[in-house]
Amino acid sequence: SWPIRALWERSASLAAGLMSGSRTGQTWQGPSEALQNVEGYGRDYGAHAAEVIRDLFSTPLMVDYKQGAWAPVSAGARRCLARFAGRSDREGQALPEKLLQEVREVYEKRRQHWPASILHQPVVELRLHDVQAQLGEFDRYLEACAGRPRRSTFFPRAGLPVGLEGASAGSSRVGSAGEGSSSGGRAA
Repeated sequence: SWPIRALWERSASLAAGLMSGSRTGQTWQGPSEALQNVEGYGRDYGAHAAEVIRDLFSTPLMVDYKQGAWAPVSAGARRCLARFAGRSDREGQALPEKLLQEVREVYEKRRQHWPASILHQPVVELRLHDVQAQLGEFDRYLEACAGRPRRSTFFPRAGLPVGLEGASAGSSRVGSAGEGSSSGGRAA
């Protein structure tokens, strides 16, 4: 079941954390970590909670937060950074501060490798969390190229597509993580 009750029970502390950070110009790390402590949001080294908080960037709640100073480092980004640094999987579990510094180093090189325009249209400015997400996607790409794609069956949360109403979600393969799902290779 989806942990909506746990989210509701902690909503006052989450709201207080959002409001205190917005007044002081802090990074969005605090609210992300607060949400990470709610059952169901602590997956992937806090990247799931951070995605939810990041969805609030365009709202008045997050307007004063520093968005370029911090980003969670997901499991995929960790693997990619380990590849770049020549670390094995076991060594890939570097300290979070070191991993964030490595993401920042890649981020600082973005202007050298990311074009200012595509098809004569200006591109969106990449943020630190965008680069972190790209590292995770690049890791999945490299795994797929090596013949080890990270895919799992996708089961929709509510209802089945037209034509599959009679099928059981547990016995029917509706789609997969690489076909329209954002589950990142994890079962939904």
